[in-house]
This record gives sequence, structure tokens and C-alpha cells, in this order.
Amino acid sequence: MNRIFSYKALFILTFLYLQSIDLKVLPEKLKVFPEEKGKYLICPNGNSLSKKYIPALPYLEYTNEQKPNYWTRPYHWKIGSKREFYKSEAFNSEIIIYDGILSTETKYSLMPIFLDKTNITSSYKSKEIFLDKEEPSYFGYQYITYIFKNAAGKNLTLKQRLDDTVKHKMKTDNGIEFTIDGQVGILATIYCDKNNSLVFRDIQEVPLPSIKNEYGEEIKTKKTIFWIRELIFKTNVLDKKEPTFDL
Repeated sequence: MNRIFSYKALFILTFLYLQSIDLKVLPEKLKVFPEEKGKYLICPNGNSLSKKYIPALPYLEYTNEQKPNYWTRPYHWKIGSKREFYKSEAFNSEIIIYDGILSTETKYSLMPIFLDKTNITSSYKSKEIFLDKEEPSYFGYQYITYIFKNAAGKNLTLKQRLDDTVKHKMKTDNGIEFTIDGQVGILATIYCDKNNSLVFRDIQEVPLPSIKNEYGEEIKTKKTIFWIRELIFKTNVLDKKEPTFDL
């Protein structure tokens, strides 16, 4: 076995060895969903938030069909003139690694459960999230950098690209770096909470690259990764002004 293959095999064994997930779903809660009025999302208490703050909101629209969960595409996350989601009050993230390859049907059944705040002790929790100033782009920032740590003390870094390329970067605890194809569907939800805030949560599968053995054969990594993001925005009372004509 050549040295390159041994190195990659070591990566698979050391980084991706985790116990199977233990689902501990929280009791079902009644979520209150906002209504769309013009350029704003309105919570039942009358507080509002501009739709430009919400990432992965297709075409800046929010309809009844998008409740409670809706599917969107990664390119809606990109920073542009209409997006200002980086002004959130809180930004959390989590990576869940499942030991095994799941069927598409199983993935689709698990994603809404994960989106509803499960408690999985073996997951990687975000310790730091920031806009990466070291790799600027036309929009000012090219990546959001996430630094994670699990209960075993292992670190994981993920860089989410914020332009049309939709290619992310990941670095493991032992320094292995690789590129991730971000062109995977995202399941998202938006709701109002009791603290006069609006919460956006989404979940996306992270496809891992395959490796090659000494014969040049492609070997698929037998792991499934889910990536959860949550942004919390403070809502405000909209200063309502009736339109008038100065005649």
C-alpha cells in the first residue's frame, strides 16, 4: 500500500470515527410563523424584519407554501446587494456525523427532525463563526468560517463560500484539507419566538469526497454528514406611515 493511500485512510479513520447518532428529539413545540407584507416579515405581535436579512430565502419571497419547512438552493446564501444576513444577533451551527451511508428516503426523514432542535451529544458544536477577512472578494468577503469542536475535543473548520462557485473548504483535526461541493439542496424554516426575535434555521447534507486506493479505484466514504445553521434576528416595531400625495 502506498504512502498516499495510507495517509488518506488515516484521515478516514481518525476524523470520521464517531459513534452512531442518538436521536433525542425535543417535545414538539408550536412555532409561530411570520406573515409576508411587502418587503417585510411580520410576527403576530406586530414586530417586523426586512426579508433581505434572511439567507436562503428564494427570490426574497416568503409564502404559505414555505411553512413550516421549505427547500432552497445554496446559491441563495451568497452575499450580494440584496443580502444582509450577516447582521444577525446570534449565529450558531452544528455538524452531525452519522456512521454509515443513508438512503435518500432516510435522509429526508431525518432532516426535519434535526431541523427541530435535537440534542446529539456526539456532534460538533460551533465555537466561533466569522466573516473571513483573509480571503476578500468582490462583495467584500468570500467565506464564512466556522470553527467546531466535539465532546472528544476534536476541532473541525469549515469555510462556506459566499459567491456563485458554491465550493466550501473543510479542515480536520489532524490538518487534512479538502474541497466540498456545496450544490446540495437545503431544508430551511423561519419562525417567530417568544423573545420578539425571528429565527432562521437550515440543514444541508455535506457530501464527502471519495478516495482512491493503490489500484486507482474510487472508494466512497461510508459516512453521512449533516450541517445545521441557525441565525437569530431581533425584530422591530415598524414605523407605519400612510402614503399621501402633497397636492
